[in-house]
Formats: sequence, structure tokens, C-alpha cells
Amino acid sequence: LTAMLQAHHRFGSLPRLFLWEGGLMPTALTGHDVVQGVRDVPALRARVLAALDDRRRERALREHDELTGVLSAAAILNAADREIAMARRRAEAMVAVRLELDDALGIEARAGAMGPDQALRLLAQTAQGTVRETDGVGVISATGVLLLMPGCTAAHARERVAAVRQRFTVRVANESHLGGTTFSVGLAEGMDDVLLRAERQLLLAMGLGAPSSPSTPSTQLRLRMGKGPIRVGPDVE
Repeated sequence: LTAMLQAHHRFGSLPRLFLWEGGLMPTALTGHDVVQGVRDVPALRARVLAALDDRRRERALREHDELTGVLSAAAILNAADREIAMARRRAEAMVAVRLELDDALGIEARAGAMGPDQALRLLAQTAQGTVRETDGVGVISATGVLLLMPGCTAAHARERVAAVRQRFTVRVANESHLGGTTFSVGLAEGMDDVLLRAERQLLLAMGLGAPSSPSTPSTQLRLRMGKGPIRVGPDVE
């Protein structure tokens, strides 16, 4: 608080949020509000939370992910809708591939709090630099990447994924704090439910079983953006 008051005295305003624990509820205040002694806490909280919601929506609509530079989750899912529709019109093959970092908690324990983000960036950028220019690469969760490979067979896609794995292993070896980091793969070919089938294959590869929900692939993926793969079934929360 002292540093905030000194900065306000020098610069006249403070754009950063200041979290103040008051009573049982955390209250979000700006530096200016602290200095001026604003007492209308509910109105202030509503204003700050609205600004945060606007920021989240703005980030969700961005085409590229800030961390990795590849497509954002919203952009890659929209691209998937377009590519699937185009593949149907042209009666062409299409492959969807899910890549998921293994043991994110272990990565964090070995490399610190930023370890999973660094590993995700490495995985996404390695995939983008390995697949064809016509393929789509996007971040689909905090630990996962989705590849869209139109006009591609499963055999060719497996070759590309093997190349991604090989290059990723080399790059991880050069980053001592990320040593031992691996990823799992789910791959599906065709047009019908291709995203959901890729997710199923990923979950099987990770030993987590397969989702049983009939909901659409896009819904499945959007439900768990930022939380890694999910299991859908009566025995899972």
C-alpha cells in the first residue's frame, strides 16, 4: 500500500488492480480508489468484475494464442468447422490430431509454475514448424494442441506426428528444466465426429478411457478448454 501511495503521488494515477481483503469477501480496488478512499464496495466490485469479463471475452475472440503464437482455441475450433464442411463437399480425407502434455503437475514440480506454459509453447511451436503449411495448429487447452490436416491420410499424419515427437524430444533435451517432458496423441481420420474420435483416442492413449456422451465434438472441446482432456460418463464429476 505504501508503494502504491508513493506511485500515485509521483504519477497521478494507477491503472493496476489492487486486491484488498475486507471482511469475508475479497474486494477489487484500483490504486486511485484506494487513495481516494472509495467506500461503495459493491459498485466498485461490479465495475472491476465487468472489466475483467470484457477482457476475457476479448482474449477468447483473438485469432492467435498469446503464449504460443499458434491459433487460439476459438479460432482452431472455427477452422475445424470450415475444414470438415469443405472435406464433405470435396469428398476428401481429413485427419484431426490431439496432442496433450503428459503429467502437467510433474512438469510444474520439476520446472516451476511456468513449466507447463513453457512446455505447451514448445509443443505448439514444434508442431507448427513440422506439419504442412496447409495444416492448422491451435491451442485447445492449457496443456493441449489440436492439429487439423485436410487432404491427409492417417498414415501420413502418423509420419508427421512421429516427426513432431522426435523434434520435441530434441528440443526438450536442450531445455534442462523441461527434461523428461512427453506428450500423448489421439488421431482420427474422416469427417464424421472426427474431433470427438480424436479425443477418444487421446484419452485411451492416456489410459483414461473414452467419453460416452453423444454431444458434439465442438461442445466437448469447449466444455473443457483450459482444463486438459475430460472424461464424460456417469462415474466422473
